[in-house]
Amino acid sequence: MLAIGALTLSACSGTDAEAQAPQSFDGATATVTKGDLVGETTVQGTLHYADSYTLKSAFEGVVTALPTPGTSLTQGSHVYTVAGNNTYLLHGATPAWRAFEEGMSDGEDVTQLETALSELGYFEATPNAHFDWNTIAAIKKWQKALTLTQNGTLPLGTVLFAPEDLRIGALKARVGDNATMETELFTASSSRQVISANLKLSDQALGVVGNSVTVRL
Repeated sequence: MLAIGALTLSACSGTDAEAQAPQSFDGATATVTKGDLVGETTVQGTLHYADSYTLKSAFEGVVTALPTPGTSLTQGSHVYTVAGNNTYLLHGATPAWRAFEEGMSDGEDVTQLETALSELGYFEATPNAHFDWNTIAAIKKWQKALTLTQNGTLPLGTVLFAPEDLRIGALKARVGDNATMETELFTASSSRQVISANLKLSDQALGVVGNSVTVRL
């Protein structure tokens, strides 16, 4: 056992002469630098319009007007008509859920309406949550421009609020159809185009907000 132990020790540590001999290095050297790691990958994506959804009728009766597929509607544009009831597009994040009329309670939807009418040039005061004579006057001006009855009220369904302009997709109904409150009229989306792509799990670290991408169509 002692002989084996000595042999093992000798093989691992060498003689004193070997330990003291200078060691030569024949490899290459390189300067170590510090920087950001950069990665990239190539994936196939789909170009489409953002925030697509299906719009249903706000009225019951015969459909008499629908938008043209592929067109974009801006704020103030006529959207569709059912049973003589017109619907118009205004900008706003909150959907219309009640009529706008004298005596209604204060709410953010009133501020949203007044802001939209101000952007169209009809509301002259500072938008606020109270429906008052300023709101009525602005609605009447808008109704006059649209050649509608100037009564200062907007029944539920007259206004379609959307955060931005709408692009009309495919029609789900036709002029002459008898619509109910659940009838799908058409699809709509934002007018912004986006690209959707699926990243592999190993590449998902690259999909961080703020990272740059190169698009090849």
